Amino acid sequence: MGRPLEFDRYEVLDRALNVFWRKGYTAASMQDLVVATGINKASIYNSFGDKEAFFVAVIEHYIENYSRPHGRLLVETEPARKAIQQFFDTLVEFLVTDGAHLGCLLTNIASEIAPFSEPVEAHVCRVFNMMEGVFLDTILRGIDDGSIKTSLPPVAVARMLLNTVQGMRLQSRVRPDEDVFRDIVKITMAMLDC
Repeated sequence: MGRPLEFDRYEVLDRALNVFWRKGYTAASMQDLVVATGINKASIYNSFGDKEAFFVAVIEHYIENYSRPHGRLLVETEPARKAIQQFFDTLVEFLVTDGAHLGCLLTNIASEIAPFSEPVEAHVCRVFNMMEGVFLDTILRGIDDGSIKTSLPPVAVARMLLNTVQGMRLQSRVRPDEDVFRDIVKITMAMLDC
């Protein structure tokens, strides 16, 4: 009978996350993951499954520890318009200070592997739908509190905000220019008064 596996699951997933975030899914080898996590290949397979299943576990880890906390800014800040402004200000700060130009893991994998992997596609779609829902709730709250005066359909505005976030994250990989991002945010915020 073999020894029980002993490792910190959070730490292993965080280390694997960094490998996938830097290299992408396709270029990240199992050997890269072994080196980064400090656990052997058999332990990875026994604990997480194959590379795709491990990647899905990493996506779940990313959602819980990176995406959800960032989205809480929208839920916890009043009034709603200020919540959206702070969300975008925080995003711009991250994008221009990320020296590695990593962008967003979910945005990156949406174009790299999601179209070719049903489990990955399902997770990415779930997060995008969740974010759209949080934006929609924030917009509706803003209409109620008077801080958002748009006459556009709220769901369309929520979708545009999500698209703006994804576009900025993608652009940050090759052109993390703060002035460009501030212009995008300024126009985006102005749209809340259309």
